[in-house]
Amino acid sequence: MIASEKEIIRRNVREYVFKVKNKQQLDAALRLADYVITPPELYFEHEKIWLAPPRFGEFSGSAREIYCQNVGHLMLPGIKHGGFGLNVINNEAAEILAGFGVNDITVGVEANIKDILRIKCKILTIYAYGRFPLMLTRQRLHGNLTDRTKRRFPIAGDEILNSVKLSLSGKKVNADRLLLDFFDETPAEIEDILNCFRDNINMENITRGLYGI
Repeated sequence: MIASEKEIIRRNVREYVFKVKNKQQLDAALRLADYVITPPELYFEHEKIWLAPPRFGEFSGSAREIYCQNVGHLMLPGIKHGGFGLNVINNEAAEILAGFGVNDITVGVEANIKDILRIKCKILTIYAYGRFPLMLTRQRLHGNLTDRTKRRFPIAGDEILNSVKLSLSGKKVNADRLLLDFFDETPAEIEDILNCFRDNINMENITRGLYGI
């Protein structure tokens, strides 16, 4: 059943969050994005930067702002942002996170449009571009996996990434922020991708994901 008018929260994209993997991407992101998510090896204190701790194992570092990818990250000191790894798809989960002081949430990619319209939080983010992680590994690896159809699945640290990029460019989405997750894109490609979103241009050779958008 479609959400009633009273349940629907209408949102318009105002900000972009970039998740980066290397120094060149970080430099471009600081120029182009509203906020930037970095791994620990790239982190430094900056008003735009959020730290993404490893998704496996304990983390003893500290940061001004934390992008939480598992429930253990909610215990770390600092301003907390709800990451897509928490897989929030309903209000019950959003309310639990609010109890930890998390008022901005990246919705889980398994959420459909009806779920997204009903989630109540101060700021809602949608994962709008990237090779979404399919699996996690305890070992931090490099390279690629190849399946029997010869599709290539890149490995980035503790994440095994999708062989196909997801993109919601050219689609109207109900969100306050869009998360653009970069893997091997150059700074020039990053700027082109951002412009596709700003100019409402469809991208080729991508998947739309499971959002039902």
